[in-house]
Amino acid sequence: MREYYFETLSRITDEINEKNKLQSEQETRKQCSILVDEVNKILELSELARRQGLLELEERIQSIDSDDFLKMGIMLVTDGTDADIFEEIMLSWFIGEAWHDYDALKAFIDIYGMCSIQCGELPRILKLRLISMLPHDAKKIFCSSMMMRGKSLR
Repeated sequence: MREYYFETLSRITDEINEKNKLQSEQETRKQCSILVDEVNKILELSELARRQGLLELEERIQSIDSDDFLKMGIMLVTDGTDADIFEEIMLSWFIGEAWHDYDALKAFIDIYGMCSIQCGELPRILKLRLISMLPHDAKKIFCSSMMMRGKSLR
């Protein structure tokens, strides 16, 4: 399953980088901003789980904007689902949907982020892992937003 995950992630990132070359800068920024927002959402959940525990994530489910995929991931994590079963369910759900490009990468960010939160990974390590998943243009947007907020990548 992991091999499929990384092959698909690589393919999606390559497709996005190629698509970004063909579309307007404004459209690229818009799409990349969606990915950056998703990374920030996962990092916020990671900090919350680290400080207050996994069950605190249940309180956040209602405030997540119509993102059923992420809500399902949070419910599985807070229910104490085994990490391998969690990954299998989420990746199977992902495979069953015919997502493309940015939506697919957003789903991968959710899966990877929730797996990392479930395993108790440090938020700063998770941040670096999630940034590494972003296409080039989204990385630039993320890094500049961090600098504008006076935060480091560490």
